[in-house]
Amino acid sequence: MAVVGPGSGNHTVNHAIVLTGAFIATVPLLVVFAVLGKHIVDGITSGAVKS
Repeated sequence: MAVVGPGSGNHTVNHAIVLTGAFIATVPLLVVFAVLGKHIVDGITSGAVKS
């Protein structure tokens, strides 16, 4: 097995497709947080309050 250094090989990365996939994966999380953000923050802070 040979060790292949960076830049040697025929593989290319299509950065537009990678960024599109990252964007598609991130948007639903942002939408859920935008809709339920207040409930999420209230839940986190209510668990942190010492009675």
